[in-house]
Amino acid sequence: MIAYRGLSSRGKITAMREVLARLLHGGHSRRRLAWALALGVTLGLAPLVWGTTLLCLLLAVALRLPVAAVQVANYAVYPLQIALLFPFFTTGQYLLAPGQQEVLSRLQQTLAVDPLLCARLFWQVNLRGLLVWLVVAPLLLWAAHRLAQRLLPERAH
Repeated sequence: MIAYRGLSSRGKITAMREVLARLLHGGHSRRRLAWALALGVTLGLAPLVWGTTLLCLLLAVALRLPVAAVQVANYAVYPLQIALLFPFFTTGQYLLAPGQQEVLSRLQQTLAVDPLLCARLFWQVNLRGLLVWLVVAPLLLWAAHRLAQRLLPERAH
């Protein structure tokens, strides 16, 4: 396994490519690797501030996909996951609780005053964002799979 700590961004990308190349050389089919990458991207973009790594591991094992490929994709999209948290949350609030738009601003206000209320409000906002992600996830999985198929080499050299 490759340790990513201390590597530059370019070093991390190179390390991820090496993992994928080893998987291709190790006998994993291009098709299964494409599905593994697509699953990692899709789950990695879920608006969960916890557990995408564990979720990726469990689904990769259950679907008999290469765990390393799923985790590489999950790790690669982490910055995008953080960037998409707020859009998922606000879309969920807008679509599923239109009369409660102020809940997002109340989160910050209640954090110092009532942490339990803040946790409950965050749970509600996170759940609504997750429901929006569930609607988008099939299209995201399909698009990520198509992209992975195009980016993976035809044959291992």
